[in-house]
Amino acid sequence: MKKIYLFFCFTLFATLSIAQIKIKPQLVYGLDLYQWYRNPYCSTCVNKEASSSGTSLISTPIGAKVIIGKNNFSIATELGANFGWFTLDINQYKGVGSLAFPAMVKANFGALSGFSKNKLLGYSIGGGIQYSKTELYGLTKKYDHLERKFFPTYIGEIGFGGGISGMQVSWNTKIGIGPNHGMVIQNSIQFYMNFKKDKKSDSSTLKKNL
Repeated sequence: MKKIYLFFCFTLFATLSIAQIKIKPQLVYGLDLYQWYRNPYCSTCVNKEASSSGTSLISTPIGAKVIIGKNNFSIATELGANFGWFTLDINQYKGVGSLAFPAMVKANFGALSGFSKNKLLGYSIGGGIQYSKTELYGLTKKYDHLERKFFPTYIGEIGFGGGISGMQVSWNTKIGIGPNHGMVIQNSIQFYMNFKKDKKSDSSTLKKNL
């Protein structure tokens, strides 16, 4: 898997002019409107209910990323944390809460590149790995023996959105698959904001686009 990521990054870098590449750090925050987790099947569990799925209506992802590129294209490395306040299994309640740590590499196009001066819309595609854990607290007596551990999933994500060079917003859909049938699905709205303001104001850039 590491070799694939290295090859992916090398290919993307080769398409850019090295002399004009820019680097920019960004803050990532947002809101997950839907989450779904399936823990890996447990061979030592008493019943299959202990491996059942969890759902969530609201969770809060936050993180940071570094984008490298120019104009309407960039690549980014992104690290984050995602806390699900009300994640639970609606079919068989066991406990509440989830925590996930995604790490991804993305290719960003158009407005989502973070450097665009003539696009208001864009998209992104990427992948990586995520470690997730469910039933953080509030275990019922029936499942107080249950030991939840962080499980890995290999994730892919696609996003559509827009914005200006100082800030972008994107609707992202993420799907992850891991060993022993572990799985993750997440739909979220995410905002990307520059840590440092660009030299040229975003308002002037927007006026030119209009």
